[in-house]
Amino acid sequence: MNEHTLRLLSFYRIIDQVKEHASGPAGQRLIAEQKIMTDPVLVAVELGRAHAMRKILDSGISMPAFDLPDVEHSEKLLSKEGTVLEAADCAAIARVIHTGSLLRRFFSAEDIDAGLTDCVASFPNLTEIEKRIYSIMDSDGEILFKNVPALASLQNACKKIRSEIEKLALSYMNSTEYSGYFQADVASLKDGRTVLPLKTQHKGRIKGIVHDVSGTGQTIFLEPQDLVEKNNELVIKENALRNEVHRILRELTDVIRVHLDDLAAIRASTAYLDMIHARALYAIDLKCNPALSSKSSIIILNARHPLLGPTCVPISFSLEDKVQILLITGPNTGGKTVSVKTLGLLALMNQSGMEIPVDEGSTLPVFGGIFADIGDEQSIEQSLSTFQAHMKNIAEICAKTDSRSLVLLDELGSGTDPEEGTAISMALLDLFLDRGTKVLATTHHGILKNYGYMKSGVMNASMEFDVTRLAPTYRIIMGIPGESHALTIAEHTGVPIGVIKQADSYLEEERTDISRLIDELSREKRKLLEQEQIQKEKDRAAEEKIRDASLKELSLKQKERELREKGLVELTSFLRESRRALEQIIREIREGGDETVVTQGRQLIQAIAEQVVQEEARLDQLHGETPEDPEAKLIPGMSVRVKKTGQEGEIVRQARDNGYVVRIGNMRVSLAATELIPLKARSFSQDQVDVVYSRTQSTEPAVFELNVRGFRLAQAMRAVEKQMDAAVVSGIKEWSIVHGKGTGTLQTAIHDYLKDSPFVASFSFARPEFGGSGKTIVILKS
Repeated sequence: MNEHTLRLLSFYRIIDQVKEHASGPAGQRLIAEQKIMTDPVLVAVELGRAHAMRKILDSGISMPAFDLPDVEHSEKLLSKEGTVLEAADCAAIARVIHTGSLLRRFFSAEDIDAGLTDCVASFPNLTEIEKRIYSIMDSDGEILFKNVPALASLQNACKKIRSEIEKLALSYMNSTEYSGYFQADVASLKDGRTVLPLKTQHKGRIKGIVHDVSGTGQTIFLEPQDLVEKNNELVIKENALRNEVHRILRELTDVIRVHLDDLAAIRASTAYLDMIHARALYAIDLKCNPALSSKSSIIILNARHPLLGPTCVPISFSLEDKVQILLITGPNTGGKTVSVKTLGLLALMNQSGMEIPVDEGSTLPVFGGIFADIGDEQSIEQSLSTFQAHMKNIAEICAKTDSRSLVLLDELGSGTDPEEGTAISMALLDLFLDRGTKVLATTHHGILKNYGYMKSGVMNASMEFDVTRLAPTYRIIMGIPGESHALTIAEHTGVPIGVIKQADSYLEEERTDISRLIDELSREKRKLLEQEQIQKEKDRAAEEKIRDASLKELSLKQKERELREKGLVELTSFLRESRRALEQIIREIREGGDETVVTQGRQLIQAIAEQVVQEEARLDQLHGETPEDPEAKLIPGMSVRVKKTGQEGEIVRQARDNGYVVRIGNMRVSLAATELIPLKARSFSQDQVDVVYSRTQSTEPAVFELNVRGFRLAQAMRAVEKQMDAAVVSGIKEWSIVHGKGTGTLQTAIHDYLKDSPFVASFSFARPEFGGSGKTIVILKS
């Protein structure tokens, strides 16, 4: 990406702000070294991971801390044979390994986005190295002497000798024989040896070695002869202790060196996650949203320049595919330059994998190059005028742009004769039009406003200006050029009225009806915008009414189904109780011998049972089950319902006695034709599918109902992607996904995928009786 543009748009200041959110030096370096991506696929991957991390942070889920000290220097030492790491270096490595283990476990969880899960999928397991390090030292690099017998023994010996030295020194200083000999009542240390602060006038009274003299010459630091031996003994023991520590660290270093590549992989992966985490924190701070991807259209909704703070006035504008160039005009300090810089900076942030400070629905392409010519770039050192500096920069831009480029030009045609500057500007715009380059340009030249009306693919826009308050509103009015309001501003700032009138008279000589035309167009544009806003409100209200009506309809159907189920339960209970009572009556009648009444009682029971079966059939239809087809001929393979029980089954074959063998569940039974009700063949509507996705198959054809309940997120999304490919190839236009309700994570991920799929025409939840929010109906484009 063009370095000149990165500096002009203050991109590196954004990078510095993001770096402040990183936890470790490696993550900060990665943020600083991040290149602007030009591949839409890579941009989508990075944005997806940043958004997934943002969702985790927004959810309030507790994440492991990013404890990532800098171990890059240690890795360089490990790459050289014979080097030995310090204890602090080893402890830092253990902390990075420990953090990597925590992040691997966290991001491998079922509800984590697949993009983040992939980041830890190849994490090496170095927990044994971590345990080995922590068995010798703590996380700050302090040696745990008590854990190593050899070290513990040497340390205890050193402590014992120090105690003996302290007692011996005190015996000198507390002795009545040497009372008044010392400047202080405590011993001193010189080069690690205990010495006594003896007054100079008593020199020679105590035999020993003089190590130093005070600055005033009043004190000598004496090591008595008996202290010399003890100090020597301590030096020997301390040296042995250091040698033993060095030996242990050398062995530990050799163990770590074997896993240098794995350590480097963990360090790189944790640094990458630290970078993604920093981007997400930055996005939360600035209330950012991910930009939707497009081929060439630009839609910016309430964009805030990230360096202008919370008081920044949001700007909105759009360039559809057919519009290549947007010419923005208006008064100085009206916000033209800020608007141009905001677009450029947001595009750079988007292509570095960051969410941007805009409202949801904003759209940006992935540009192959972003170029800017903004501000006064006069160079005294190179003897370049403002115009020359602009032309030099624009010449470099012309050499590099193509149909995937974005060019930002501020004050186009300025710095030279207006007529020639305008001519060059129009020729440049013609060049960019021919190349298909997206251009955002600001200008004061009136002829360029006419150019915006005359040329296809070019649109005018203006920065709104409140003449009564003499202040810009910073709103961009699309489709209408603006005026500079120079005379109005000059008058209100105290320029003599005579000068204003004289200037106005000069303008009248050359003035056309352009200003009047602009005013009329501006008023009409505002009316259209107001009407459009009113219509949008009406559309939203109508959509809400339709949605409410649909919900009421579904609610009524749900209630109807519940009432029918309740009625069926009551009817079945009534039948059961009636049967008991009637059987009792039949027993009593038999004892009396009246068979006619017995027959009538049995007929009553049969009628009630048939009523229950009929009610079950109607309830099945409410559930979307297969309706009956009494006129169909019974054949093997046909679905049937048993009249008496209401159970469904499938005809296996015809029996010898003109009956049929029917499979019901795992059983096969022989039934007469009169006991069976044929069922209509099932259609492939969203309410009657009976094909279920099987996770055990490796090359599945398209199915009408994909069941991913119980899948992990990554596994479920792979299944959805395979189903989408198979459905497109096989021509299936309508199918469904059973994802369940649960925490909503799986449902959200599937809906996000469907939103971005170019094959999907629409999708919605199933009706309540067919799964509700646990099932999504997908309709593909024709």
